Amino acid sequence: MPSPVWPMPTEWSRFTKAQAVTLIDQLRREGLIVLPGFLTPQQLTNVRAALGAAFAVTDASRIKHRQDHKYYVCLQPLALCPEFSDAAIDSDLLKLAGAYFKRTPFLSEADFRRVLPLDMDAHERQNETFGKGYSSSHWHHDVHGRELKMMIYLTDVGPGDQNFVYLLGSHKGFRSARYEASRFSDTQVENMEHKRMECYAPAGTAIVFDTNGIHRLRRFNTRVRDSVTFNYHPGRMCQSVPLIVHPESLARNHAEFLRITTVAAQQ
Repeated sequence: MPSPVWPMPTEWSRFTKAQAVTLIDQLRREGLIVLPGFLTPQQLTNVRAALGAAFAVTDASRIKHRQDHKYYVCLQPLALCPEFSDAAIDSDLLKLAGAYFKRTPFLSEADFRRVLPLDMDAHERQNETFGKGYSSSHWHHDVHGRELKMMIYLTDVGPGDQNFVYLLGSHKGFRSARYEASRFSDTQVENMEHKRMECYAPAGTAIVFDTNGIHRLRRFNTRVRDSVTFNYHPGRMCQSVPLIVHPESLARNHAEFLRITTVAAQQ
């Protein structure tokens, strides 16, 4: 539950206090905020070099291909480069999450995805499992309770590209924990009054959203899209994925990682 005495942070690096208050209010009202330039051009260059090296490794690679969903995934992205590890514990991000939850945020999971071009209609006809509408490429809300995610675009995403879309304000109210009840058809969404936010943005942009809102990844047979996502909950969870942190970042921020997440025993 939110703490009734949670103090609003006063010191910010990326924003003024007034800007931060506006962002927190928007996140509470709409369920989503966009943070342009969260990663700098140099950080993006470093990330792309690290991803190139990771994809070049064929034996014991952390990156796996999920054929049914047509994307590559890494469930330990903080190990890939210090930029990912540093971003996951960014001071302003944690303050935004803490102010939203009114609790100390806990980093429970993370993943990197390289989404391949996909003709949705054709793939749904060819793949019975995918056609049931249970993928992240279909309308849904998550079933993890109170949760925020921050997704960073690592490639430019414009109209016609594979973009994230969110129904603003749909995070409010009761959300069933039953998986089947968390999925929605195109027809159901068409009949909802929520405004759609089609997230088009350059690489380096961060999108912070409440996962109880209805959202999806739009799939198009156009360009590859790379992104990294961090999951936050209000308070330390009993069940979480122990995260492997890049040694450079861990050496600089050891106490903070121990405070904010479950660090894997073997680095």
